[in-house]
Amino acid sequence: MSITTCPICRSKKFRSILNIKKFPYFTAPINKETIKKKKIKNKAFNLQVVNCRNCTHTFLSKLPNLNILNELYDKYYNYPSALNGFFTPERDENFIKCFLKTQKITKNKKILEVGCYDGYILKRLKKYGYRVNGCDPSKGALIGKKHGIKIRKEFFNPQKTNYGFFDYVISRHLIEHIVDPLNWIKNLSSVLNKNGKLVIETPNVEFFLKRGLPSVFSLQHLHYFSKNSIRNLFKQANINIEKIEENKENFIIFAKKTKNSTNKDKIFKNKFNNYLKFNEKYKKTKKIISKIFENTNMKVAIWGAGGFGSVIDLFYEVPTNKILYFIDSDIKKKKMKFLSKSADIIHSSSIKNINANIIIIASMYGNQIVDQIKKEKINLKVLNLFPNIKILNIKN
Repeated sequence: MSITTCPICRSKKFRSILNIKKFPYFTAPINKETIKKKKIKNKAFNLQVVNCRNCTHTFLSKLPNLNILNELYDKYYNYPSALNGFFTPERDENFIKCFLKTQKITKNKKILEVGCYDGYILKRLKKYGYRVNGCDPSKGALIGKKHGIKIRKEFFNPQKTNYGFFDYVISRHLIEHIVDPLNWIKNLSSVLNKNGKLVIETPNVEFFLKRGLPSVFSLQHLHYFSKNSIRNLFKQANINIEKIEENKENFIIFAKKTKNSTNKDKIFKNKFNNYLKFNEKYKKTKKIISKIFENTNMKVAIWGAGGFGSVIDLFYEVPTNKILYFIDSDIKKKKMKFLSKSADIIHSSSIKNINANIIIIASMYGNQIVDQIKKEKINLKVLNLFPNIKILNIKN
């Protein structure tokens, strides 16, 4: 299905940002045994990203098959559980700090988090006296229940389910997956108390455009919000934005439902050149990587067995046969594999034994990973892509 008008402002004037053919629907690794038993096909679709010339909203100009996306998420989504102690979720912790810094802590205030996964955020906020509830269709809901968090294992649908009313409705990294973001905002606000607040977290597309980073783009993300398009969206929904926090590469929006929007933020036309910066820096990175592989003996390891790492060959034209393996700090991923890649996933503790010439870091924790590699005292090149491209020669 082609999108012919901007989902936010209805303009028909776009500019192309990215066009990659045969982009995989599912970019997360899947258990090897599951792949063998079920013989899952690697389905793909063209990734076509455009930017609205009027309101700065960025989005997919062709919608992928949503039934395929929902089925893959429901059956195979395997994000590690922070509640089970697999890792400390930096992004979640940053959100909690922001929430506690900007909101007056009041005991017994009711919170609903939509798309809460295992309920890590809810459990942390519960310690401050909040009464917490969650809603998530994935297996994460079952993990949260074992930790004593009330989570409905279902897709959020206030037309079918009576959730009650809440002082806060939180939805993090979900709105970018929704076909109709305006209707989504209205649905979320429908379960707010009279003076309740809506808290939305979503990637800040301007962060990625300025740096020439394509890592945010995927078939699962249908929308990519700028500060301007967020303001425009909330204004249409009659939701008054109180504050927009820029939390690293993400926005956190705090807003209140109102009869008539009092948003005073001016909705301006797209006059900035971030899209030009994206093309310029993206092409520069591709040239750097292309030059690396002029050496036909070059062998690469990709650090980051996640969404970005799985498609780095598509984004930067890395020869797939040169990828020896993927590296990840989540030990569970050793038993997993990408549908579209033959290379195995190894644990980060094994990097001393790798025979690669270069490690390309495809992770938002690039600087921390560089420090980790330095401690291993090994001789190789490291190309760090996030937050800014940097080539380092690591020496013993």
